[in-house]
Amino acid sequence: MELARGGSLASRCRCLGWTALRPLLLELLDALAHAHARGIIHLDLKPANVLFCSDFDDRPGIKVSDFGIARRSMAEPGAGVLGGTPDYMSPEQQQGRVWDFGPWTDLFALGRLAIALLRHDVLDGSHADAVPRGFSDWIARMLHPRPMHRFPTAADAVASLDKLPVGSHSDIAEPDWPEPTSRQWPSITASAVFTADAPGDDSAGEISDGQAPEVFLPPPFPPCWQGASFHSSQPSLPSHSLSMFGLRAIPMMGRRVEHDFLWEELGKVVSGGARTVVLRGPAGSGKTRLAMWLAERAQELGVAFAMKANHDAVLGPQDGLEAMVLRFWGGTHVPCPRRTTGFLERLAQR
Repeated sequence: MELARGGSLASRCRCLGWTALRPLLLELLDALAHAHARGIIHLDLKPANVLFCSDFDDRPGIKVSDFGIARRSMAEPGAGVLGGTPDYMSPEQQQGRVWDFGPWTDLFALGRLAIALLRHDVLDGSHADAVPRGFSDWIARMLHPRPMHRFPTAADAVASLDKLPVGSHSDIAEPDWPEPTSRQWPSITASAVFTADAPGDDSAGEISDGQAPEVFLPPPFPPCWQGASFHSSQPSLPSHSLSMFGLRAIPMMGRRVEHDFLWEELGKVVSGGARTVVLRGPAGSGKTRLAMWLAERAQELGVAFAMKANHDAVLGPQDGLEAMVLRFWGGTHVPCPRRTTGFLERLAQR
């Protein structure tokens, strides 16, 4: 493993103001987006598991560590061992509702982590580097007890956070947040909450305080797939064991034209059109890798979710469109047959 000489975020709890917290949250969201797009849910995000690599380390910056209890978001319900740190666990995690696990589960933990890092005088508005108005709404959405009312992806949380002022602001918020050590989840007073109709949950969209939630809008589609956080090449790790080599995906080379074309076609889909793209080539030419790249990058940026259908010569229980829908919902909610059938009918009409 890499050596992180800067220690962990645990030593920085109750030490940060807004100008230091904002870029840190954006870096953590970028890291979570990378993991979530590859189907990995961390499930134990907390200050002690965020490490700092100094300028003297091989790769300076923050690192999310300890994926010991991480699981695939599309794993079968009941698979794996449940665990976590209670102060940072979401309601679905504490209650063992594995079918509700998803990116929003880690986002709940990140909301708790943000509160744990802020100074007391920043929270009550008595400090010059106080959080801006609107941050309390952002935290409220991150900490909503119901998964379908949180941000669906890390990219959605980034898009909302980017709307807040970069530096300190005189128009401070006056949030009423619980201490990070409290096991009680906050009541929701934010004016905007995620309201997508969750599969199999006919009560989605209702809030206990009777407020009418606003419609949630996804991030805008970026014309360039690279983005600010994209790195064309990964820095080498010459001083580390070669046994780690298999854990890093081999980068694709010379595929810029294909990347640009696929991203342009996805943009047409996002704008409201339906497109069919067939990747042709001999075995081993990278057709599957290109499709995986498009699915992962689209989810990283929050512009689309990918659904994978298998069509083998001999049909099995994992083949076909119905199995595709069930796999997609397997990491979020258990869909009822009526909703699954309705979804497939609408898909066929397209």
